[in-house]
Amino acid sequence: MKNKLSRFAVPYEVWMAIFVVAPIVIIVVYAFSSADGGFSLENFVSMGEYTDVFLRSFKLALIATAVCLLIGYPVSYWMSREGKSFQRMAMVLIMLPMWMNFLLRTYSWMTILENNGLLNQLFQKIGLIALYNRVTGADVEFFQMINTQGAVVLGMVYNYLPFMILPIYSVIIKLDRSLIEAARDLGANSVMVFRKVILPLSLPGVLSGITMVFVPSVSTFAISRMLGGGTELLLGDLIERQFLGGAYNPQLGAAISLVMMVIVLVCMIVMNRFGEGEEQAMDIDATVKGATVASASISAYWLTTTTRTSSPRGTASSARRIMRTPPTFSSSLLRPKRRALPAAMTTQPIFLRKTDHAPLVSHSIPARAAQRQCFCAIRRLVLRKVLFKRREICYNKSDL
Repeated sequence: MKNKLSRFAVPYEVWMAIFVVAPIVIIVVYAFSSADGGFSLENFVSMGEYTDVFLRSFKLALIATAVCLLIGYPVSYWMSREGKSFQRMAMVLIMLPMWMNFLLRTYSWMTILENNGLLNQLFQKIGLIALYNRVTGADVEFFQMINTQGAVVLGMVYNYLPFMILPIYSVIIKLDRSLIEAARDLGANSVMVFRKVILPLSLPGVLSGITMVFVPSVSTFAISRMLGGGTELLLGDLIERQFLGGAYNPQLGAAISLVMMVIVLVCMIVMNRFGEGEEQAMDIDATVKGATVASASISAYWLTTTTRTSSPRGTASSARRIMRTPPTFSSSLLRPKRRALPAAMTTQPIFLRKTDHAPLVSHSIPARAAQRQCFCAIRRLVLRKVLFKRREICYNKSDL
């Protein structure tokens, strides 16, 4: 059956071979060949002349990626905490600009940022330009916003911001809210909850967003040409000039393109390296449920051992003392400070036994974060349920 269905994949394989594999092979051949067709590494050596273009491209791409991250992460987190109807409306508003053509969106920013554009006209009407002239002693008629690096970064952020919001939102929305409640029950404040729970579990979405923003930003050419005026030359503009410009050096353009492909592959490897954390975030709920069953067995055994080997009055007083004294925790969320327990609770050792129906730790998720959340859920149940049950049992025995 599988061999019969594999015949339907032949058209897709032919498509990939013609339009993906063949162009890559042609680029590799051109990159390692000279103008006369022989093998040469001169193209890679001559790339040193464009070091400033490489540095400028990476600098602007990193700035745009950082700005997208600073804007996209709070927006994604805010969306995940709202209701379903608000999330759907926010997704429509984020995706709506992407339904328009890329060049039309960039042309709209040219209209806004040019010397006689909407922003400069607004600044003239509200008197901001006149105020600037009085304060600085200058005589300017408009603010120079177009044909600058800031305009290029603004265009990158505007066009690629959805690629940062969507991956982060898709990961944060899958997080189990009981993990945050467990962290707060263990004494963590909002900053520690974000640093210890939310940020590590949302890291796969952050890495995916960084990759999806950085790669097109470092290789763009339309934004730098339209908003930079051709003065801010980037790698995309340099590659285009080698194939379509007056220089016409396809071998050098292929070498630069090959370097760009290597950068993309490195970003994909990094994303795949940390992408397994997204599966951990999806399986956290199952881990917490298994931890709940395990903690119930552990708590029942602990109750049996302590109440069987201690006097009713001693156990009752110990329970009251524990209930009055909340547990204290150190700076680490999952590492409580050691505190001496009453003698009535330490008369018998507690053995954590693994049973068939209640595994102590879920071995299907060997990730460190999942194990931490498992122990976090166990401590939460012990603090909030087991001690209350023990106090009730002790009070009943003391009444007798």
